[in-house]
Amino acid sequence: MINKIYVAALAAVLSAGLAGCAERHPYYSDTGTPVVTTPSQPQIIEGQMIRNDGDAYVIRDMSGHDTRVLLDRNTLTDPVTVGDRVVAKFDRPDSRYASSVTRRTIEPAIAPAITPVSPVLPRPRTVEGTVLRLEGNDYVVKDISGKEVRLHADSTTKMDGNITAGDRIMATTSAIPGDAPYATNVYKFGSPNVIQGDVVRVDGNGYVVRDLNGREMRINTDSTTMRDGNIVVGDRIVAYTGPGSTFHADTIGKR
Repeated sequence: MINKIYVAALAAVLSAGLAGCAERHPYYSDTGTPVVTTPSQPQIIEGQMIRNDGDAYVIRDMSGHDTRVLLDRNTLTDPVTVGDRVVAKFDRPDSRYASSVTRRTIEPAIAPAITPVSPVLPRPRTVEGTVLRLEGNDYVVKDISGKEVRLHADSTTKMDGNITAGDRIMATTSAIPGDAPYATNVYKFGSPNVIQGDVVRVDGNGYVVRDLNGREMRINTDSTTMRDGNIVVGDRIVAYTGPGSTFHADTIGKR
């Protein structure tokens, strides 16, 4: 009887052992193929280097947390100094030694835009504005739209007296190749040879203009008169008659 009990107990122990062996091995799937684990992604710390300890950098990350990053002979490092923005990379998340430390380049601040002086004007035209400065033979004028225009003058330019900075002027230009349009005439507002007013009638080669005082006068033009655009009845114009004539317009243009 005792032998039968002993045999039954031994059989139970062997059955339990075989059942345990039948359980899945932790490195194998149910089909018997190995289980492959995906390695963790490299860890990255980005921030400002606040201290250099020789064999380690102390980096303050974007959240304000300070981390001491250890270096060894395998660490690839850029030339960095305290205050630089750096990126430290680790091959393993559990490693305290960085595989590389690189310097992050910060984009420079965008310089404020500087409004350049306008280049050559696209066509002959009349420029009205205030003289800002004289640069050699050039006048830099701020026109009525707020743009700066450079006008070139020489011995052939007809000048209405001595033009200086601050004068309010009207200039007639003739576009030529070069850095600035050539000014054929430059005259100051307030000059007796400057006529401003509204065109009330176009009469052959002339214009009947009512000036700012309400007086009407006839201004004659010919092939030598420089015109700025097609002038019609109702246009507000400025004309320069020149020192030798009261009725012939050297230039006439719309305001």
